[in-house]
Amino acid sequence: MSDILNIKNLNVHYDKFHAVKGINLSLKKKDIIVVCGPSGSGKSTLIRAIAGLEKYSSGEILINNNKMSEKEVMKNNIFGMVFQQFNLFPHLTILENITLPLRKVKKYKKNEANKIAIEVLNKVKIKDQKDKYPSTLSGGQQQRCAIARSLAMNPGIMLFDEPTSALDPEMIKEVLDVMSDLAHLGMTMIVVTHEMGFAKNLANKIIFMDDGQIVEENTPDNFFNNPSEDRTKIFLEQILKH
Repeated sequence: MSDILNIKNLNVHYDKFHAVKGINLSLKKKDIIVVCGPSGSGKSTLIRAIAGLEKYSSGEILINNNKMSEKEVMKNNIFGMVFQQFNLFPHLTILENITLPLRKVKKYKKNEANKIAIEVLNKVKIKDQKDKYPSTLSGGQQQRCAIARSLAMNPGIMLFDEPTSALDPEMIKEVLDVMSDLAHLGMTMIVVTHEMGFAKNLANKIIFMDDGQIVEENTPDNFFNNPSEDRTKIFLEQILKH
């Protein structure tokens, strides 16, 4: 199977600060890649650069072996992005939050947009909350709505930037369960997370970053049981203590 995403020697600079350094990464359909590492290691910058939300200084991002403009990436709904914060419109109901981009971007009629919204809300198990406003929902429910909003646009690849980091511990599981369901349905995903259980059970590749670079790229089995880099071992010792 050929790669659907190829990242070649990607660099991101903020003035003199080199945030992402020479990243090479490939992704096939149905792959689930987990990116982990300490704070400030460049994980979020990398995923935002992939999504077209950060300008990169040099390198290439190829989609199906083509270099696409940001406009083409948006038009073809290549990426669905889920952030730490839910970014929902507080004055719109859950249903309206999902139908708005369908109507504005995809030009769907109201009935058509509503039908898609109900389908994705059902997928993330909050269909019964459709007429409520974000402020009346728990953090976990709001994040599931944010996931549904991305899914409604029918993206080829879902990108998650620490989707559980703003949640209370008891709400983390409900979001991870939805992500697990998507994985089992064959969704292609890149997930920046510290949730090592998710990484161990569902990823087929784990990338460990530090100081803007990929330190280690490995299978989950080898990453957890036989990491090749000392820096990875230190990270795992620290994170698995908690």
